[in-house]
Amino acid sequence: MSNTSKTDTLCERCSLLSFDDGALGGQGIVDEDGVVRLYIPESRFEKRYHYISDFGYELIRLDWSLDEILPGMPRLSLSSQLGCVFCQALRKSLEEILAEVAKIEAIADGPLRLVAYLALIDGGIEGLVIEGCLRHFSSYRVIQTFFEIEADSSKSDRLTKTRTV
Repeated sequence: MSNTSKTDTLCERCSLLSFDDGALGGQGIVDEDGVVRLYIPESRFEKRYHYISDFGYELIRLDWSLDEILPGMPRLSLSSQLGCVFCQALRKSLEEILAEVAKIEAIADGPLRLVAYLALIDGGIEGLVIEGCLRHFSSYRVIQTFFEIEADSSKSDRLTKTRTV
């Protein structure tokens, strides 16, 4: 993360969202529009998809997860109160998604398992997907939220992500 200040911090769990693009085989490339993007070779990610509008993203699983509890999401609430900017953004996004889901079906109280993925298009990183699994009585429902990632090309020959929350 870049330019982190006291009002722009990550908790210990969310600091795991930082990733080493070099370890993933990443390299900076210039696309057809002249934009520098981080490219990750296909051999480094699973063929799983996430759809936003008409865009399909390939996903790379990150070493981040959170076991939360509905309805209050106490872990995200506490971390948000302690100043983690990502927990704040994630909690807000999940509350909006849960409100939309609740309009069409009942949401059972209980566990909510969250995992993180990098979202790629043509091997270039576009964003971060947080995926959760909700209990819906005797079945489960998957929810996903998307956060854009911007590349910082000022870092030597590698790119790093910054938050655009």
